[in-house]
Amino acid sequence: MALILKFQKNLLTDFLNKYSKIKNYDHLLRIAVTKKIISLSVRKRNKDHKYFTAKFFRFQRALPNFKNLQYKKIISLQKKINLQKEEILFYFNNKILEGSTTNLIFVEGNKLYIPKNYYYFGITLDYLLKNISYKIYRTDINISSLHQFSEILLVGSGKGVVSISFIKQFNWYRSSMKIYNFLSKKYSKILLK
Repeated sequence: MALILKFQKNLLTDFLNKYSKIKNYDHLLRIAVTKKIISLSVRKRNKDHKYFTAKFFRFQRALPNFKNLQYKKIISLQKKINLQKEEILFYFNNKILEGSTTNLIFVEGNKLYIPKNYYYFGITLDYLLKNISYKIYRTDINISSLHQFSEILLVGSGKGVVSISFIKQFNWYRSSMKIYNFLSKKYSKILLK
């Protein structure tokens, strides 16, 4: 086991040294481990979130409380969209769960709602919710109640905080960006640390 850990450390150190000399390098590092491979990848952080859209797809991850690599179906769906401008939102039994790469925050007035369960609770969502004064309601969010929300936000390390501008499938359009502007500033402070 010690040999494997040493190999992983050297592999990671060599990989990171390649990118550490670049100034203003704002990219995301992804490390995935299976029984047979260690996968390292770097991708540029997306910053253009002005007109972000979403599509709903009926799907629930296997073991959604744990981050895992069993997502062939999700990858096949993602290949059909431009992830720089669009997200796939999952629902099951008419309850909205999560995005394919993000958590969701729904806004009605000054109230923030997140799905009750059956999704992976990400690090970025956790940080934001712990560092804001808004009350957060965990509840089942029915797909038919979409129109009561003025904002739907995507939150994740890969996208940061993104405001969905419209969901054509349900003729939903955002009517505010108040909470987005607030959370976006909070998230920017994380990146400066």
